[in-house]
Amino acid sequence: MVDSGLIRSLPEACKWLKSNSWVLATKPYDHSKLISILATAALHSKPSKLKSTALAVAFLLKANVIDQVPNVLVEAIASKALGRLSRLVKKLGSTAEFLTANNAQRAESALALKSTSETLARVSSSLDTMASKLANTPQQPSLPITWASIAKALMTSPTPPAQAV
Repeated sequence: MVDSGLIRSLPEACKWLKSNSWVLATKPYDHSKLISILATAALHSKPSKLKSTALAVAFLLKANVIDQVPNVLVEAIASKALGRLSRLVKKLGSTAEFLTANNAQRAESALALKSTSETLARVSSSLDTMASKLANTPQQPSLPITWASIAKALMTSPTPPAQAV
């Protein structure tokens, strides 16, 4: 420490405060303790001692700020990044939900298509069986009269049949 009493560094500030009965029990020195030191010095000290007290407190505040700035910056950057990431995570979540629903719908459609395909295969097989049976049956010279043959004859005849009275 310089003979003139001016404090020029943080270690000098701590030594000066301790030598002047300012007991600093905690490190880092919190702001309320430093404000208490300044207020007490302003009320009870001579101007020269008040100047030294203010310089000592200023060194402690500077050290405190230097220690806390990186933490504050890290917290600010982390919260900003997490805020942006949370929006991205929400968007990814909604995209995943959409894709899951889309996949489920496609799976249902594929199963329905498979079922329809199997049904069509059975119908085609039945039709092939019926066609081969019809092709293998001998032609009968005259078909028995059925309602279908009567309706067909009525539709193909040029004039309507005479009605009986």
